[in-house]
Amino acid sequence: MNLQKELSKQNKNYMKVLVKRGSSIESIHRAHASICDMKGRVLMKAGACEYETFIRSALKPFQALPFLTS
Repeated sequence: MNLQKELSKQNKNYMKVLVKRGSSIESIHRAHASICDMKGRVLMKAGACEYETFIRSALKPFQALPFLTS
C-alpha cells in the first residue's frame, strides 16, 4: 500500500501550494502540516498531521545557522 496515495484519497483537506514565476504557475504542491504547542498538542492542522516525511535538504539553511553565527 502506498501511504501517500492512501492519505491523499482519504483527506482532501491538504494545503495546496502554488509556486509562481511572474504570472505563470510553475509547480503545484500538496502539503500536510500541523502547528503544535510546547507539549505537542495539535493547535491547527491542514491535511493528515500523522503523515510522516523527511525534511532532508529543506533543513540545510537551519543546519548552517550555528556556523554562520559563531
